[in-house]
Amino acid sequence: MWIQKPYPNFHAARVKAPNLFSKIRVLTTTKTGVMIYGGALKTKPKGDAVVQSVRFPKDKYSVKQAKAWLKEHKMPETAYTFEEASEKKEKSEPNWPSITGDK
Repeated sequence: MWIQKPYPNFHAARVKAPNLFSKIRVLTTTKTGVMIYGGALKTKPKGDAVVQSVRFPKDKYSVKQAKAWLKEHKMPETAYTFEEASEKKEKSEPNWPSITGDK
């Protein structure tokens, strides 16, 4: 599986690292297309859903508007890392262990 960073069509605010979650899903999508992702933490698999990231469609939100949305929803800049949408696609391979024993 290839991971694309940054997203080409969405600005993204990462609240928590994805590896902290057993499963990540879309928790909600607003009328303006803001998508809130999250799920239960691995440390609390039966716990309430926790926000992992918030994504903003770049055709509806500028970087400034996305950050204003986050502030309006009580998310201080110190609570997330922000990545602006980019047409430039960076692909990276995950660091999977080798099944053949090759390194």
